[in-house]
Amino acid sequence: MTSSLSNKKSELETAENGLKTLNQSVESKKSRVNELVSLMDTKRNQWNTENAKTFVFDEENCKCPTCNTKFDADKVEEKRNELLTNFNTNKTSILNRISSEGASLKQEKENLESEITSLNDRITKGNAIIKTLKEEIETITSNIDTHNANASNEPKDTQLIYECILSENASYKAKKDRKSTRLNSSHTNYL
Repeated sequence: MTSSLSNKKSELETAENGLKTLNQSVESKKSRVNELVSLMDTKRNQWNTENAKTFVFDEENCKCPTCNTKFDADKVEEKRNELLTNFNTNKTSILNRISSEGASLKQEKENLESEITSLNDRITKGNAIIKTLKEEIETITSNIDTHNANASNEPKDTQLIYECILSENASYKAKKDRKSTRLNSSHTNYL
């Protein structure tokens, strides 16, 4: 029984350590989820800021850098279209990069939330196992205590054991008392 108790206590310690590790893992993952939410908010703000930008073209700056003469209307329109195309291409590229980064953060967050759910299921099962182990340990301990109490009440000497068993037997006790009485009376007659 004692080895069984030791085994159960060892199992309990292992289960409690495992549960502690699972809880730490959940807390770590929850912390990372909070970081990801913050990063996603930052990406959302970056996207909104970038998306709000508009193309601004100042025709006054469309002049020859050398002589400061204004370019003709065709040249200005050509330059404006070129700058607008570059602006839109750059803006789209930046928005796509921000969206891609945000989607990656969102996917990581969803994966972590799934892992947290799985870990919480394992924690629930671990708590049930720990409860069962504690009950088993309590039962084994109680059985050991009962066995030890019974063992300490039992006589150790064989003669005492026989006498204890026989004294509990009423029929034997009655016969012994009669024999004792006869011996005493015959003993008295000889004196």
